[in-house]
Formats: sequence, structure tokens, C-alpha cells
Amino acid sequence: MTRPRAVFAMNPRLVRAVFDEDALARLRRATDIDTELVPGELDSARSRDALAGAEILVAGWDAPVVRAEHLPRTERLRAVVHAGGVAAACLEDPAAFAARGVVAANASAANAGPVAEYTLAMILPANKRVLAEERRYRASRTRPDHFGAYAGRGNYRQTVGVVGASTVGRAVLGMLRPFDLDVLLYDPTLTAEQAQALGARLFPLDELMAGSRVVSLYQPLTPATRGRIDAGLLALMPETAPRSSTPCGAPSTRTPSSPSCVPAASTPSWTSPALSRRTPAVSCGRWTTWC
Repeated sequence: MTRPRAVFAMNPRLVRAVFDEDALARLRRATDIDTELVPGELDSARSRDALAGAEILVAGWDAPVVRAEHLPRTERLRAVVHAGGVAAACLEDPAAFAARGVVAANASAANAGPVAEYTLAMILPANKRVLAEERRYRASRTRPDHFGAYAGRGNYRQTVGVVGASTVGRAVLGMLRPFDLDVLLYDPTLTAEQAQALGARLFPLDELMAGSRVVSLYQPLTPATRGRIDAGLLALMPETAPRSSTPCGAPSTRTPSSPSCVPAASTPSWTSPALSRRTPAVSCGRWTTWC
């Protein structure tokens, strides 16, 4: 049986990080793929030729976007398989490909577990302000004030806000269940009963921000969600709130008028003096970590 022709489409440096030798061998057995050919762009002659013969795009982070001018070269394309969470991220017009019968698949379920584990590992010490204490000690080399500085720290009956019951969001909600935490959830697609079944109480976004010591974001990155968590919402968090968490995506963005969370690639520190007293918390993926 003829194997379908597959082509990688991602940052070339990521292939060996995402696919070990066993996974690459399985790809070679299942498809006709040159695992040494990894287009990081689609405009060179070599990349255009690879795209023209592709029946399957094996995409990943930093995948080049298949734009309108590439469509004539994708007549054979049958599937886009993404090693990350959003297969449509590498298509300028996903609906046009869907109309042609191109199917999409991603690894969101496989990625959800490790991301949720990392998030839980950051939420619990954030409530204890562990990393802030490490930074204080590094600067002062003095013993902590056990009696005056630790009031209100810890996880017992603290409030954690979760924004978005996505695949990762639901995994985090499940991991928070064993702890004596009050979990608030914002997700406009759920009812109060559905939120309760996930172990949370449904709240409007502004009330969730105002009542949570830690906030973790899981909404997909869309035009509607980009910049949703702005300086105004962050300012609603209690003065004693240690952190806000952004595990993935970019619903928190910096704008000229509201410098909230910023990508690690652009600015490695908090940029709003007015909000510096409530430094944002942990994040993973391409986001930096503040404490």
C-alpha cells in the first residue's frame, strides 16, 4: 500500500525536541516523510516543492502559515496534524481547508497533562510566596520574620481563579480538587451546574479577578480574547494577592494603555509601576515567570 506523503512544518530546531528516534521511525513507517526536511517557511523553492507534494502536514510550534498564495500548491493536502494544541494555527483560512475536506488533529490532550502539572506546581508555592521569599533572601541574606511576614500565606481555604474550562483548564481543575481551596471559574459557555461538576463556582470575570489570590488563564487565543486580561482587571486583584498565572496563549497582552502581561521575548520584567506591588505570577510555554 502506498504511504501518504508527509512534510514537517515547524521550527526546524524543535523536531528533535518533540520527536524522539522511536517516534521518527514510526512516522517513517506510516508515511513517506523526509525527517531531515523541515521547512520553517513556505516561500523558498524547496519549501514550495515540498508543500506541493504534501498530503499531510506534520506541524508544530512556530509553524509557517499556509496563506492564500500557497493554496494552489496544496491540492493534495488531506490533513494537518499539529504536535501542539491548535492545528488551525498554521492555516490563514482554516474554513477554506475544511470546505475542501482537509481534516485537522492536535495533541491538546497529550499536552494538557504536563501543562496542568506545571501549573499546579506553581499555584501551590505561589500562595505560599515561595519564590518571592527566595528573592528576598537572595537580596538580604537575613532570616525571615516568621511571626510577622507569613500571615495569610498558604493554600488552606485560599481562592484560586480559573479562566476558561478548556482541556488544560479542566485538567487543572481536576488536580486542584484534593486541596482545601475555593476554586472560582469563568467560562461563558458553562452553566453553574456544569462548573460545580468540575469542582468550581461560576463567576463573572471581574468578580473572579477581585476575589482570587491566584488566577490561571486557559482561554484560546482569538481576536475576542486577546488582551482580555488587562491592567484594569489585574488592578481588581486583592493587594495581598501573590500572583496571576498564564500557562498558555496570550489573553494577557501589553498595549500602550494597559501594560499587563508581556511575552518573555519582548520584556523580561513587570512594566507597570502602578501594578508592581501585585506582580503577576507564574506562566509557562513562551511566557516568562514573575514572583
